[in-house]
This record gives sequence, C-alpha cells and structure tokens, in this order.
Amino acid sequence: MRGIGSGVIAVAACSLFAAGAEDAGFRYEEYLPSTLAGEIAAHPHDPGADRWIEGGDFRYRFRVTLAGRSRPLEKAVDLLLDEWAKALGHPRSTRALFKHEVLVREGDNEYWLPIQEPLMKPLAKEVKPGGELDLYVMRLGSLPAGVVFVINEFMAFPPPQSRPAG
Repeated sequence: MRGIGSGVIAVAACSLFAAGAEDAGFRYEEYLPSTLAGEIAAHPHDPGADRWIEGGDFRYRFRVTLAGRSRPLEKAVDLLLDEWAKALGHPRSTRALFKHEVLVREGDNEYWLPIQEPLMKPLAKEVKPGGELDLYVMRLGSLPAGVVFVINEFMAFPPPQSRPAG
C-alpha cells in the first residue's frame, strides 16, 4: 500500500462555492477522468525543491473508495495550503476551514485527503466506509512526500438518485 510518505498527499479543499456546488453551477465536465496513481506518475515531485505551488488549472476526476477513517490535518500540508492561498490571492478564511483528513483507497493504494469541516457530515451521510465516490480535484503542487491535490467536490457513486430502491 502507498502511504503519505511514498508518493502523494491529496488535499481536499472544497472551494468557496463547494457547499451547494450544484446551485452555484459547479462545472463537473471540466474535470478530466483520471487516476491518482496515473497523475502522480505523470507529475513527480522535483527532489531539489522543498515545495512547489501549481499556478495552472489542472482538474481531474478520480473514482476512489472511502476507508472511513479521519485524522487531524498534517502540518506540512497546512503550511503548503497557507502558501498556496497567499500566492494565488485566496482569502485567509478559506484556510481556516481545513482541520481534518479522510482516508481513501484507489486499488491497493491509500491516500489521506484533507477536507473542509463543512463537508465532513455530508461525506459521512452520503458515503459509507467501503463506498465509492468521485472526487473532483485540482493539482495544487507538491512536497517531498508527493503530489498535492485539492478536492473541489465529491459525489457518491452511484449518485443517490440512481441507486436502486430497497
């Protein structure tokens, strides 16, 4: 299994409009289907850099499984998010939302994804441990531990309206 020290740190940072994303016109179609493992391999961290902040807008949709565990946000990710928000002009209030990470699986690999507090309850309600979900992410940058992704939205799979009754 892959952990935080061997390839990726994925950051769940639901954007300011994530709560009620459908009402705000979230553009799901702008997120290219991919995999965490594929994007990590395609965008390795520069070993000569302490950290790197992505200035572009690279969006992906990853299908993962929720492991059902959470933990406090890691310090290195917290600091990178501070620098990312400052560099790109995001308000400090955006950063104050991040306090926890959730564990997800893609194949045999595990990834801790920091998540905004307002999404913790909807995630627990919509996706049970072992359930699949689509993550709508943006590549944020990287740390020596790996590539950092920001989750802008999630969707239970299958979506609630298409689940069989019973």
